[in-house]
Parts: sequence; structure tokens; C-alpha cells
Amino acid sequence: MNINRSNWQDHPLVAWLFSSTGMTALAVINLLGTLYGFWWYRMQLAETEAHLWPLVPDSPLASGDFTLVLALLLLGIRWPWLECLAPVVLVKYGLWAVIINIDAALMAGATFENWMLGLSHLGMALQALLFWPRLRYSRRIWAAVAVWVLFNDFADYRWDIYPYLFDPSQYNLALVSALLLSALSIGLGGYFASSFSGIGLAEPSLRVNQLPKSGVSSTSAKIQSPK
Repeated sequence: MNINRSNWQDHPLVAWLFSSTGMTALAVINLLGTLYGFWWYRMQLAETEAHLWPLVPDSPLASGDFTLVLALLLLGIRWPWLECLAPVVLVKYGLWAVIINIDAALMAGATFENWMLGLSHLGMALQALLFWPRLRYSRRIWAAVAVWVLFNDFADYRWDIYPYLFDPSQYNLALVSALLLSALSIGLGGYFASSFSGIGLAEPSLRVNQLPKSGVSSTSAKIQSPK
């Protein structure tokens, strides 16, 4: 049986997600997840110097970026920088948390917390992959985002501000998986980058559900759960 590769994009659920109602629902879900994420990081933020706070709550910042992307798209506003940054960090930190939670479950048995964090972070990565082909940004913006993501890795493991882990023995896994996922997410970002060279807000009249389905247009040991 021949399978049309674009059929999945025509699935009713996918079409609904790209509708105003679907995007609004996703924005609300991501906003709630962002608020919960900042609450989750409250202890680590309290123990971290204020000037490092922008580098600490990785997952809530990622979901917050995507919330803003969705809100702007609903208003017909394009912000290339954010449209590049959001999917890169959603994939990186979403999959990173999945790996850390699976490892914790294998060590001590799966808990409700592992399931909740693992599935919610998997959802972060999946929504990024779903929307990524319809987002627009230049290779110049992609390069700047790549530098930021790699700097965040440096800061996390040089200054010990990486997310709390379930067990100190997870440190090496956390470091290696972070670097590998940075390479993966940055690579995907480059793949989806367009020749669009605008910076800042662009094309206020174009909404995400009007974009082509086929792709982008040319134009110290810490012991707690990661979040």
C-alpha cells in the first residue's frame, strides 16, 4: 500500500491543532505548564544568584517561548528569533527530561512523577516537531540561537546550574545527553531554516495555518526531579 507522506498533515486532529481553536488550546496548556515549571524551580532559583536566573528554568522558559509564539501567530504576527528558539529548546529540554526520567525509573522504579514529567516533556518535543516546518527564520538567526543554546550548556555544567537530578549518579548522563541533544536540536533548526533574512517582527498578516504544509517557505550533585 502506498502511503502519501503528507497524509498525516491532513489528519483531522493535526488540522484542528493548526486552527485558531487548537492553537489557543495549545497556548493555554503551555502557559499552565510554564507556570507550573517556574513553581517547580522555586527552590533552585532561591539557591541561585539572581543574575543567573535566565539560565536556570530551562523547560518553563522553553514552553513559555512557545506560548508566546502561538499567541503571536494567533494575532498574525511573525517573530523569527522566537520561531527559531522555541522549537530548538523544546526538543532539547523535552527529550532531555524524558531521558533523565527513564533513567530514574530504571534505577528505582517508575513513579507517578516520572510518568507525569516524562510524558509532559515528550509532548513538548512533539509539538515542536509538528509546528517547526511552518515556522520561519533565517540561517543568521539560527546561528545566533545555536550560540545561545551551547552557551546555556556551558553555563549549566560549568557553573553547576543544571536542573536538579533524581540522583547524583545521573550527572554524566545529564551532561552527555544535553550535549547530544543540543547537536540534534541545532541540526534540526538548521534543516528547517529558510532564506528569510528579516529580523524582529515580520509579515503581520500571515498566520501559521496559512503556511504551506510541505515545509518552510523560501521567503554539585543536586537531588530533586528535573523539570
